[in-house]
Amino acid sequence: VGVICALLQNDMRRLLSYHIVSQVGYMVAGAGLATAYGVDGSLLHAVNHMLYKALLFMSVGAVIYAAQTEDLHELTHRGTKEEERHKQYIWKTLPIVTIGVIIGALSISGVPFFSGYVSKYILKHAMYDVGLAEVLLMLASIGTAASFCKLVYLGFFKARARIVNKIPVSVHLAIVGTAALCVILGVYPQLISGLLPYATSVSVYSLEGVWAALRLNIAGVLLFLNLAKLLQKGIYLPPWASIEYVIFAPLGKLILRLFCTYGVTIDSTVNTLYLKSGNGLYQFCQYVTSLDKGLDKVVDGGYVRIGDAARRITNLDSSLDQAFVSGYTHIGDAAQRLANLDSSLDQAFVKGYTHIGDAAQRFTDHSGHPPEISAESYHETDLAADRPVDKYDQRQSQFEGGRRSSPWTPAEWSTKNLNFDSLLLAMLLVVVLIVIFYFGR
Repeated sequence: VGVICALLQNDMRRLLSYHIVSQVGYMVAGAGLATAYGVDGSLLHAVNHMLYKALLFMSVGAVIYAAQTEDLHELTHRGTKEEERHKQYIWKTLPIVTIGVIIGALSISGVPFFSGYVSKYILKHAMYDVGLAEVLLMLASIGTAASFCKLVYLGFFKARARIVNKIPVSVHLAIVGTAALCVILGVYPQLISGLLPYATSVSVYSLEGVWAALRLNIAGVLLFLNLAKLLQKGIYLPPWASIEYVIFAPLGKLILRLFCTYGVTIDSTVNTLYLKSGNGLYQFCQYVTSLDKGLDKVVDGGYVRIGDAARRITNLDSSLDQAFVSGYTHIGDAAQRLANLDSSLDQAFVKGYTHIGDAAQRFTDHSGHPPEISAESYHETDLAADRPVDKYDQRQSQFEGGRRSSPWTPAEWSTKNLNFDSLLLAMLLVVVLIVIFYFGR
């Protein structure tokens, strides 16, 4: 079926595409036999098909690129003299491309010494005496040869076109390389025989095998020669005979109509969803913006009030510091005056004691007591007078920052040697602690 559809095509890529169906039919038939020859032949044919079909598509693509057409009727149609003057034969203008398509056609047709011959030989050997499958495979080979005679003759040798673009060197290199692989694997297939899972022998060149392949290709050439004029004009089947017209076109229209109907519904639903979600998001953004502005006002006002309170606290703290300094100064001055007064009192007491001692001495001299008694009393009086002087010296040395020469004992405590400065400092310390505790709380 693939070969027949390919034979009826006037579009070169459609012809090659239908031959993909045909060649895959070879592979499926070989693998379906589930024999060593069938599986190895189908796998080897898949490799060969990748090469020669790539070569054919590259050659046809080069014609499309150069002539901007792939329609066989347009390539073989004769126009006016003015149009024909600008046209050139494809095979003369694109010789490397023409050689590539010839090698690809010989390979896919199974001509000896080309890659397709090896895999087709193994498949024919696998299908020998299988019945209808062997007959259909031979008919497909004849149709393949005929359809590629049509492609090469009408698309390259008889085709004339105005060359628009020059073929790049990279395309020529790709065509030459792939064509060389098709020839190399046809002449020496042992290069890839090690990849076959069942290690089927690829010694396929025998007189009988070569003649069998040539018979099928000769039959294909004769078929093309008999149908050349008809194939050149084109065979147009009625619409009811076209699977595309009967099944694919109505089915495609139905699928397209359903797709458009449901697509419009889905699209409108999605648009509505986008609009609703967009409006909701916009309102949410507005709410967040207003909330942010309100929070900014509250926070800014709070910062201002906190700053004012901190400034007032700082000013109050500065005032308190100044008050404390002033109080410390006044207390120090009062303590200094008290210390001076205490020193004056001590000096007055010393002078009084001295005058009393002198008076006692004079009184003793005038009294009638014995000299020894008067001398003893005078000595005691003198010691009593010296005692306050010593205490005054001790207190004076304390006041001036001197150190005691002997440790303090409780017997020395009296009202007279009480340090008034220490008492004042203790009271001042109590006041400071009360203030710190109050503000610290």
